[in-house]
Amino acid sequence: SSDLPALFFGAAAAICCFSAKMGQCAPYLLTCSFRPPEEDARSTAAASHQVSKDHLHRALEAFHSAGAAAAAREGQQSTEAWEHAYRITAALVKGVYSHAPEAFKRVEFVEGAACKQKCECLQSGGNGVVAAIKVHFWPPEVLGEVATRSRISVQVRLEQVVCFALQWPPADLTAAPLVLEMAGLSFPCLPESKMLRKKLKAMLGDDYSIETAYAYFEKVKVTEYLAQDSKLRRIHASLFEVASLVKPPAWVCSKSFFGHLNAPSNVFEALEFWDEGPEGIRVTSRKAPPPDEDEAQCIAISDSIVVDILTTEVDKRVAHKFFKSAYNFGCLNTARANGYPGAQPDLVAKLFSAAHEWGPADRGWQSYDNTWNCTDAKSGFGKVEEQGRLIWISPGASAIPRTPADRASQVSSLANLARSGDSSSEKGTKMRQKDSSISIPPLSLLLIVAMILLVMSWLQSYSA
Repeated sequence: SSDLPALFFGAAAAICCFSAKMGQCAPYLLTCSFRPPEEDARSTAAASHQVSKDHLHRALEAFHSAGAAAAAREGQQSTEAWEHAYRITAALVKGVYSHAPEAFKRVEFVEGAACKQKCECLQSGGNGVVAAIKVHFWPPEVLGEVATRSRISVQVRLEQVVCFALQWPPADLTAAPLVLEMAGLSFPCLPESKMLRKKLKAMLGDDYSIETAYAYFEKVKVTEYLAQDSKLRRIHASLFEVASLVKPPAWVCSKSFFGHLNAPSNVFEALEFWDEGPEGIRVTSRKAPPPDEDEAQCIAISDSIVVDILTTEVDKRVAHKFFKSAYNFGCLNTARANGYPGAQPDLVAKLFSAAHEWGPADRGWQSYDNTWNCTDAKSGFGKVEEQGRLIWISPGASAIPRTPADRASQVSSLANLARSGDSSSEKGTKMRQKDSSISIPPLSLLLIVAMILLVMSWLQSYSA
């Protein structure tokens, strides 16, 4: 009995020694308390780590200079092709920054031997890369909406890390292309197109065709695809539900709808710039293989529609007049593989550039379309003032702002919401920490237990 205090103090000493060896765990063992770690990173931290405009421009300029130096060694063709490649890259990167600078986390310019290590995300693994620019975003993805009157039924998606890289230019662009390799750029089809396509294939089976699909859409569009809710309906209506003295021919109605319905969700791996002789420098896309049978069918249908247009001069003139951007986008993905010149690179750069003016019309179904006024403007002297066709969605928002002027208020509302959420989360964390913490001074606890045991030992000795 008289050995109880000694045993206790020996055990206490052992616990203290064990705690000292546990490093960060020691405070919890010594204070008999547990405080859980932080559960969430603060989303507002991104706001204090934005990429500056100057830093972005310096990185882009370094990328341009490195590419220009490499292309100049191979002659005028390569230099011209590189200028097109750079303009497309800059259009995308600068465009996102002009609309959503808060999305940027980090921008890197890489050249030479460092490309092998930094460009592992590319299909080439960085082999043969002259220089590259990598953009890191805070959100997991950044989405852009294409203006309705461009009549392209896809979104533009940038992954959290995007890379653009120039492969060593060849000497002869008629034999091999200048390659702008990329990772993190894709064009997902409209979600409603995918859902409708799945529904029609299940409903129609082997009868799924241009005629049957379009007949169903015509029957239900006024009840199930209202202009205020459906981008697919607005794209289709932009040609066939507008007051105009000049209408496209009848075949465009069903064929264009079927093309929008079956728009493939392409993932770009590279852009190839070829010398097409009289056509000049043209560009074609190199895409990842389709992930499933549905996507493979979409590619086949889309390719067949584009080839049908390319084989007929009248149809080409119609396409050039009524859906120039969509026609050029089709050529980007399809034409060269079928023996026709690729897309015009200046039109690709324009399509991928950020718009600076947009908004809905004053009346009609167009009043529901926030991109309706995203078009080229004509001055009083007939001069055309061009602009891009992409409107990027602010991180955290579900749609583009109604007008450019509404962008600031949208971002402010999202920031306030984030701060409110962070404040609530922090309060909840503090309450959980308070509830889960039992702070009893360790020395006092040891002394109390020792005194109790000492008294018990004396009482036992006294009774004996």
